[in-house]
Amino acid sequence: MSGLLRLLVFCSVILYANPVTPQSCCGSHLTEQFSNHYIVDTMYATNRVLFNGLSTNLSLRIWNAQDNPCTKKPLIVFLHGGGFIQGDNQLMDSLCRAFSARGFLAASVQYRLGWFGDQYCSADSAEAIRAWYRAVADCREATFFLKNEHAW
Repeated sequence: MSGLLRLLVFCSVILYANPVTPQSCCGSHLTEQFSNHYIVDTMYATNRVLFNGLSTNLSLRIWNAQDNPCTKKPLIVFLHGGGFIQGDNQLMDSLCRAFSARGFLAASVQYRLGWFGDQYCSADSAEAIRAWYRAVADCREATFFLKNEHAW
């Protein structure tokens, strides 16, 4: 399964994990309806250990349409790329804004980056697997945080 297909499947699972009925949503999500957005940067995990032993806090960047009167909104979660060594949750701002304008609640996840080595392919396979595992664990924790947080 290609990486893009895995991402689409993951996003689809997130979208349908919290089902939204037509009665709880306003209008169609196919066209841009809202132009004013607000962004909430919130921490979902604290003191997570990085590959080098240091610790960091992890955040979510959540986009919501300010003028959206819906009480329940479908959620879509974005994960940035970067080979587990670069990037941050602000890279997904344009996509989050586009989905927020269509009535979605859009979130992008910051996850732990890095491994020992100077370049993408300089780490051994065990080190790459550990980097992947940290990122997946962080994204899972962020998903549970979003699911259990009812203020969104």
